[in-house]
Amino acid sequence: MNPILLVVLIVGGLILIDLLLRFARTPPSGQLESETQAVDQLCREYPELDASDVSRVVLTADRRAAFVAMTSGPAGFVSGMGDRFVVRQLRPADIREAVPEAESALRVRFNEVALRPMRFEFSDSAERDLVLVLLGAARGPIQTT
Repeated sequence: MNPILLVVLIVGGLILIDLLLRFARTPPSGQLESETQAVDQLCREYPELDASDVSRVVLTADRRAAFVAMTSGPAGFVSGMGDRFVVRQLRPADIREAVPEAESALRVRFNEVALRPMRFEFSDSAERDLVLVLLGAARGPIQTT
């Protein structure tokens, strides 16, 4: 068999398989369906946590992130990235900067390199202010080094 034809068949087959896989799967949403899903994701990642210790869950307006207030211990953070969720426990030392923006938005820079700076939009300013309290910024914007 001609080697060029063999290469064309192999490359064509790989491209066809890739296209089939792309069209066969559902598009990634990265959205949380409910507050319960955010708590489930947090408890799955941190099995030592008990769902009964959750006092409040604040979802962002686009439902791509949630901040989970715990009765004891650090706040939980769940963020949709692609078709997966990034889950962290956040302490004040984990936040480099948290600055309120607009009427109900919050810009957060994390100390962890894996978490890029993010802007969160909430349904109202009360939810944004609650998240500021959860992040350790009860007296307004925070900046740490």
